[in-house]
This record gives sequence, C-alpha cells and structure tokens, in this order.
Amino acid sequence: MKNILVKNISELVDVDLNVLNRHELRAIVDVMLELIGYPEPELRDGLVYPFLEEVISQEILSPQDAVEILYICMDENHLYYKLGGICDSVFKRAFCCLIIAAILDANTKRKFLSVDALDEVFIKVLDYLEKEKDVRGYVEGKGWAHAMAHGADMLQCLVLNPQIDSDKYPDVLSTIEVCLFKDTATYIDQEEERFVGVVRAMMDKGLQGDVLERWIQLLLSRMANLYAAEGFSYKYYRANVNVINFLKALYFNLKKDGDRLKLRVFIYESIKKLQKLYSAS
Repeated sequence: MKNILVKNISELVDVDLNVLNRHELRAIVDVMLELIGYPEPELRDGLVYPFLEEVISQEILSPQDAVEILYICMDENHLYYKLGGICDSVFKRAFCCLIIAAILDANTKRKFLSVDALDEVFIKVLDYLEKEKDVRGYVEGKGWAHAMAHGADMLQCLVLNPQIDSDKYPDVLSTIEVCLFKDTATYIDQEEERFVGVVRAMMDKGLQGDVLERWIQLLLSRMANLYAAEGFSYKYYRANVNVINFLKALYFNLKKDGDRLKLRVFIYESIKKLQKLYSAS
C-alpha cells in the first residue's frame, strides 16, 4: 500500500504545473494537504511537503488559493488535529506549521493578507504553540516531527511581516516562555536555536535590549520560584536545561555579529546564575 501511494504521489509531483489550470492545480494541492501528516518520511518529507512549499514560494498558487489554504491549515483538522495528544497526529500539525510559514513568507513579499487576517493568524499561532504537548524531535522509523521547531519557524515568519507591529512582541516573548517551561519538554534537537531566530527577528525590527533583559530576568525569577517550590525535581531540571540552552544560543547568536555587548554581558551573567542554582541542587 505504501509503495503504491508513493508511486501515485510521485506521478502527481512530476506533472508539469504550467499546463494545469487553477482547478486542476487546486485538486492536486488538496490531495497533498490530506497527506501532509502521513507518518512515512519518504512520502511526507520527500514528496508532499516539497511540492506544497514549491507551489507557494514560486507563486504558482494564486493569492486567493494561498489564503484559502492558510485557513485550511489552521483549522481543527490540521493545525489543531488531535492537539493535546502525543501520537502520530503531531506530523500533521507540525508540517502544517511549515505550510503556514511558507504562506506567511510569501505574504511578506506579495502582501495578499489583510491586517485583520494577520491578527487572526497571530492569535492562532500563539495559541497552538502554547497548547502543543508533543515536543518530540526525531521519531524513530517515522522521521522528524519537530513541532516546536516548525512552530518557531512559523512564528518567525509571522514576526518578520512588516504588518506585525512591535506592540505584539510581549505576547511573542510570553509564548516562547511557555514553550521553554513545558512539562513535557527537554529540547535536544536544537529547538532553542529556532526560538532564538524569533527573538532575533524582533530585535532586527526594533525590540530593545532593555525589554529583552527584563524578560530574561523574568525567566530567572521563574526558575528560582520553581526551585523554591519543588527543589531539584525533574520538572525543574527540564526547565533549567531549556532556559540555559536558549540563553546560550542567544548569546552566541549575538556574539557572532559582534553587537549588543551590554545585552551579551547580561545574558552571560544570567547563564552563570542559572548554572549556580543548578550546581547548588
């Protein structure tokens, strides 16, 4: 069955898209969307996602179709599909994140989404990231789920949109904080790097260092409160690893460009405080 499905999808992918009319193209895209979360990496990673990403990034889809697909990807059967469980449903959610990211990136160049639509996407993206519990990276035999990394990519593409104002940045930072403190998460597949990408996108658009320092201080206070309440629990250990790794990734991301010295010093001192708290446990 798998081989037959791969063969059939391969034939669809190989179709000359230039000879298709809009309805024929949408028919193929709709088939791909039905298979976006298929738990078979050869099909999902090798055929379905690359096809969808190409028709979006290469402007093969019309703006109207791109908007329609965006709303499909954000619905209860896609981004919210069985949200809250830890099972194969994560592949559909995680790869819908990438399709949403591709559409958001296309919108930054072509501006086919209204401000109201972007506000709706913003709410959905933050809500999804806060509610996702399946934080697995690589799943043996089924490939990459990586929902948090893909979700961070989606959030970064959203933040980079010129229509997203800086008054939304505190909500973005709060969502990243939620992700760092998820009970189910010890990030081991460079998810922290993807969250740093979101922060750098905001910084490049004007997020001030003092705002970021206050937020990092909140992370440290939350860690101290967690330790006071639970001691060296597994929950505390996971959060400590996530926050330290995030701060390290942010520090080196800033250092490679040689900028934000004051902020880098603050981050360095914050890491030392967390490590000291850890060693005292």
